[in-house]
Amino acid sequence: MDQSLRDQSRSLLKRVTKQCMTGQAYGFMSSSVYDTAWLSMLHKPGNSEKWIFPECFEFILQNQLPSGAWESYASETDGILNTAAALLALKAHLRECPGNQDWVLRSKKAESTLRLMLDSWDVGNTDQVGFELLVIKHLSLLEDEGISFECLALDVLRDLHNSKFSKVPITHIYEEPSTLYHSLEALIDHVDFDRLKCHKEDNGSMFNSPASTAAYLMHSSAWDDKAESYLEQVVAHGTGKKDGGVPCAWPTTIFEVTWVVTTLAEIGFPMASEHELGTISIFLEQALASRGGLVGFAPSILPDADDTAKAMIALHHLGKPTKALPLLTAFNGDDHFRTYKGERNASFSANCNILMCLLTLEDWVAHGAEIAKAISFLCVQVFSGKVKEKWHTHDLYWIMLLSQAFVLLYRRAQDRDRQLLDELFVKEPQLRQQIPMTSLQVLFATLSSQDSNGSWSNICELTAYAVIALCSMLQLPWIHQLQDERIITAIHKGKSFLDTHRGQWDEGHHLWVEKVTYASNTLSEAYCLVAALVPVTLYPPQHHPAFLLPTEVTEGVKRAMNLINKTPLFSRTRPEILQGARLLAAYALCYLQHQRMDIFPQLKNGKVDQKYQVFTPVIWSACSAKRRNAVDLSTLCDMMSFSMVIYQVDEYMEGSIQKDFGRHLPLVRGLVRQLCSSHRAGLRDGKGHADDFQGSTADGLASGAYATLEDIRSTLNRFIEYVVHHPAVLSSPQGVQNTLSYELETFLVAHIAQAEDNQRFALQGATTTSAEGNPTPQSTPREYQNPGKSFYNWVRGTSANHTSCPFAFIFFNCLVSKSFPSIYRTAKSAYLAEDLCRHLASLCRMYNDYGSVARDKDEGNLNSVNFPEFHRGVSRKVRQGLDDGNSIKDQLMWIADYERDGLNRATRALEQELCEDKFMDALRVFIDVTDLYGQTYVQRDLTSRTM
Repeated sequence: MDQSLRDQSRSLLKRVTKQCMTGQAYGFMSSSVYDTAWLSMLHKPGNSEKWIFPECFEFILQNQLPSGAWESYASETDGILNTAAALLALKAHLRECPGNQDWVLRSKKAESTLRLMLDSWDVGNTDQVGFELLVIKHLSLLEDEGISFECLALDVLRDLHNSKFSKVPITHIYEEPSTLYHSLEALIDHVDFDRLKCHKEDNGSMFNSPASTAAYLMHSSAWDDKAESYLEQVVAHGTGKKDGGVPCAWPTTIFEVTWVVTTLAEIGFPMASEHELGTISIFLEQALASRGGLVGFAPSILPDADDTAKAMIALHHLGKPTKALPLLTAFNGDDHFRTYKGERNASFSANCNILMCLLTLEDWVAHGAEIAKAISFLCVQVFSGKVKEKWHTHDLYWIMLLSQAFVLLYRRAQDRDRQLLDELFVKEPQLRQQIPMTSLQVLFATLSSQDSNGSWSNICELTAYAVIALCSMLQLPWIHQLQDERIITAIHKGKSFLDTHRGQWDEGHHLWVEKVTYASNTLSEAYCLVAALVPVTLYPPQHHPAFLLPTEVTEGVKRAMNLINKTPLFSRTRPEILQGARLLAAYALCYLQHQRMDIFPQLKNGKVDQKYQVFTPVIWSACSAKRRNAVDLSTLCDMMSFSMVIYQVDEYMEGSIQKDFGRHLPLVRGLVRQLCSSHRAGLRDGKGHADDFQGSTADGLASGAYATLEDIRSTLNRFIEYVVHHPAVLSSPQGVQNTLSYELETFLVAHIAQAEDNQRFALQGATTTSAEGNPTPQSTPREYQNPGKSFYNWVRGTSANHTSCPFAFIFFNCLVSKSFPSIYRTAKSAYLAEDLCRHLASLCRMYNDYGSVARDKDEGNLNSVNFPEFHRGVSRKVRQGLDDGNSIKDQLMWIADYERDGLNRATRALEQELCEDKFMDALRVFIDVTDLYGQTYVQRDLTSRTM
């Protein structure tokens, strides 16, 4: 270990130890324009001309940007709150000095810029501490100053504001401490500040918030000297270093001590003395004891689950075991753990820390249910792509914590006497696949986001998170077995970047979330130290049998991937990308086998070739990997399941209906239309007009045939319900649901039409002459005489619908619309989307037919090459020796390539229209999957034979 790194680690630990032993309050959060503005408005009653903190107002003036705004550290909300609070401060000072033209000009520029910021604000994607209360209140206070604002974002914001107030009666604030004390400025005109004094902290603050304490002082009827003294301490000892700037919370002693200690514990506290570690232990033990086994971010502050869990983990590393009962009693929720009572959105990182806390306990085995709950919540959040970490702005932070938690879980699982994983999988069996799949997904995301210089976003702190995460993931056996050189290379490049930029380790960035985001130089340095010192594990970890994949699964997936690797789409793809996709597909296949739905009955002849069950997860995983995992795991698995069900539709329609009920296809068509119509009418059982249907069209059926029709009704009804009652479909706009229902009906009717075409084609027999009267050579496919429509109309209509592509396209958009705006939001985008889809469906069908000529000939099914257009003049050339018979398939491939050109044009046009790069990446996954199915048909016929 580098001696200078050891020395730097010890120096950092000494600084942390100092916080625990001097009695002096500490905090290392960066200065906040927002809180500083509130302090700058303070003056004592009766002495309005004397501002208590003139240096704070000077800080505000010095930090105004040329645009008139104040800095948006890491989010739009930061800039809005900073600018609104600073504008209030300017207005307050102008009341005392209205002739100051510099302040007047600054005020006008701030007002103008704030309007622009509000107009462009995306409220729906905002989740910062109390933002819905804070912004509304600041705009209300500005309105009192004669400045009013109106914009679309405010309507959404007011709804959130009213919803927040409706959940907890405001009078509860007088009864017990709550997180609202951290944001009292939002409650001006709503509460009696005189009644809040009894909940003031021992240091004179309101929840250690400078802004909240300033608001309390302004609106109390009697001046509070202790609160003023607290603010003086913040200005003197906060991170502003007496330049007038103050942080958004101070002091934050427990937060910083526990985060540094638990971070440095990853490398074993290099060179720490027993005195230092003992001092920290005593400080944390006393803090926990004083609040009944719970702590907040500073002594005496309202406890929270995150800081409590971190304190318990720190004490574990310091050799001081604790009990989890207070933590679990206070913060246990239905399906996750809460950070505070009454929080609006769950914290992913807090649940990671609680999971790690439980796994470090001496009696961890007694908390299997809580461990299962935490892991399930974390996996579900990653699976669904819904991770929105509320205390940090960047994904790499929670990825690092999740990776560390998985490693800790796996280490516990190696304790053979306790069999943690066996108990866990009894409670939550899906975790057997979800844990590896989740870790693979975050691995791919981490690797793909590294910059060419070895960093992540050119920020040392973020690079440290990524290096620590990758080093943790290498300790998971399913990750290690990938033998992916990219992981080791990424780690070494990340470490090299950190070494080159060592002078920036203690320069934190605004990554942490409070009312506004903040930076912590201390935490940045701690993470960078650990990333530089953490070893790279190269030896293979022991593979727990719970995560072992069946040999038949791994071999089947390997064969499928080898075939896919030969297609044009993947012939140039890097092997390690496909290796990762192959492993993800293997776990997904096992996951789907446990999720299998019994919609369709097994074919009567018992011959079911289920190779599609292997190819489906391989194709989806490979295409997702090619597009840098642009769709979340939940969407991926839903589409895998959907694709498998579509294969079963093909089997059922060709086997049970076409062959066993082929004489009554018009009845089946009527049944399909009736069922889909009933579901559109909102009738779940699909029997809205069953009596009318039977009386008008099913009369005269033999009892056996009638029974078969009822079986068909039940089967198709189960399939329709599977589609139209999928949660993603039900949460889509009604118009999209209706469109999906019509496309579903069109898909099923296309199967009936295809079956009728097959019957007519079979009735022609083995004709020996073409439509032109020429003899048909044996080397050419049979010609479909008098088809009733051109090949163009057939392949763009019945044939394209038969592929399921148009129907699946809408279903896929229902799944991804939770993350992106609707593709159907304008007439132009909807038209381009459908044009794209039609090109794709026609292309896929032609590739399918190209690879299925022999199969379709054996089974008597109509194929594209049977249409008359392909036979004109070919027979004569074959007889003359001018054509070997392959020109028919060559023409089909040329037309398919023509459709590909149309697909590419439509895709480019849609991309330009939507201007949504992430959505287009997700859409390209769907396009690639559909294209790949066609390309694999050229390589090998995947479709199950039903004869």
